[in-house]
Amino acid sequence: MAAVAATTPELAQDAARAIVIEYEKLPHVVVPQESIKPDAPEVLPRDKNKPDEKNLRFQNKSGDPAKVEAAFANCDAIVEAEYHTPRLHHCCLETHGMVVDFSGGDSATIYATTQGTFTIPGDAARELGLPQSAVTATVQHMGGGFGSKFGIGIEGMFACRLSKETKSPVKLMLTRSDEFLMTGNRSGSWQKLKAGAKKDGTLVAMQATQYRLGGVGLGSQAGQPYAVYRVGETYREVYALHTNEDSSVAMRAPGHPQASFAMESLLDELAYKIGMDPVEFRKKNMRDEAYHRQIDRAAREINWTKRNATPGGGAGALKRGMGCAAGTWGGGGNDACKVDVTVGRDGPVIVAVGTQDLGTGTRTFTRAIVAEELGLQIKDVVEKIGNSKLGGA
Repeated sequence: MAAVAATTPELAQDAARAIVIEYEKLPHVVVPQESIKPDAPEVLPRDKNKPDEKNLRFQNKSGDPAKVEAAFANCDAIVEAEYHTPRLHHCCLETHGMVVDFSGGDSATIYATTQGTFTIPGDAARELGLPQSAVTATVQHMGGGFGSKFGIGIEGMFACRLSKETKSPVKLMLTRSDEFLMTGNRSGSWQKLKAGAKKDGTLVAMQATQYRLGGVGLGSQAGQPYAVYRVGETYREVYALHTNEDSSVAMRAPGHPQASFAMESLLDELAYKIGMDPVEFRKKNMRDEAYHRQIDRAAREINWTKRNATPGGGAGALKRGMGCAAGTWGGGGNDACKVDVTVGRDGPVIVAVGTQDLGTGTRTFTRAIVAEELGLQIKDVVEKIGNSKLGGA
């Protein structure tokens, strides 16, 4: 990779176009079903601890396969199917990038678009040759991240190096084509599932082979059976299946949509096979009764009982159907948030914390919490956020 700096965007574009790169086309594979074949091109160097593994690399397993096979014999219905989800891009309205304000002195300020204010100073300091305490990260606004914006990234590395080289502030924002090529994607998935149930709706057994499709990365995928549900006997094997594509990165509940999609699809097939209402079938096997209340409420709101209960049924070529599904994702909060509240002698109230606002209301709720505690209106409180010199969060 190469990067250039100039005094205007036009000059920088001209300089970039003047760079001539010679490529050697090597054998490659971008289709998982081809990558898994023994004669496929090797995507990554082999792990010296697992020299027999090529593109398909074992990650983990869970359960007893013998017990699962025995349990299948007691099922009234069994469904076996494969499910696929594609790799997706985050498509942030604001591309990745940053401004590095460094003039060769003993400190620097980084203006970043990131989901983690405190993920910036350490990496930037290493590139600039400064102590971490000498680098301030500020994140006042950002145009979307969805899991893709942590740390300085390749773009930040180049911005820091160019700024250090020129001893001048540097702004580097990726183009949209750059964004698609080098900032990561949501992991795809390929899942082979088999599950069996009793006529009363009890899930008796399930086995799963899960392939994480993370390009040159490991990919992500929650384990089966999906966390919302309980199944009698289970066995799963999880693999990373590599292709010559950009590495996967986090995206909105990493690994969960993939696992949820496959599990919910399988549950629909089983529900129809035993002749049970899909909502009731799910409730029968949900781990937490909180999900019962949620799915019952959703069913009422969409008039579930009035739906066309026959898949593909109804007159005419245009079909309209209803579906139900459940998902989960853990919160990322902890007790490490440090907030400073300052009350001035003449009455002004300032709440300060280093975390950024992702569009989820950080600016509003920091003011609202303080206002409520002090008996004030929100307009009476001023917030200061998105700066690594403020309290950690």
